[in-house]
Amino acid sequence: MVNSITSDFEDSCSETFLLERYKYILSQKQEANRISFKIGSLFQALLVPLVGLQLFIVREVTSQKLSSMLGRLASQIIFSTSMLISLFCIVMIVGGIISWVKYRDDEAEIELKVFGRKRPSPSLRDIFRWYETYIVLGIVSFQIGYGITLFQIIIPSMRA
Repeated sequence: MVNSITSDFEDSCSETFLLERYKYILSQKQEANRISFKIGSLFQALLVPLVGLQLFIVREVTSQKLSSMLGRLASQIIFSTSMLISLFCIVMIVGGIISWVKYRDDEAEIELKVFGRKRPSPSLRDIFRWYETYIVLGIVSFQIGYGITLFQIIIPSMRA
């Protein structure tokens, strides 16, 4: 009788623990998704002033208020800063993806304990369904476009 009560109590505690752990994992996955959008917003917020500064430099060089050498140097510094911001955002997003996948694996283990089966782990093909992929592609595309525009058009036009 005592063993039965102890066993029931342990089962109840185990189920409660699994339920709370499952809730925690789901909340962490949701938080990881939310943070990815915040990183995308941070990228935009940091790049807008840099693009504005780049336009200001081009205007100052074309009106000859700023030397072309100083304009080229400032443009390269702005580009380097945008590269660092992009790298930081990409690393943060990739870190979030890695955390999300780990939480997904933990979720699957709980499903296995409770239901006797689990959903398959995400595959590499699933990367095209994740919005983080498109945020990273947007960041990379911006940097490539900015680099091509800067080094093929803007800086050569500053040579005087």
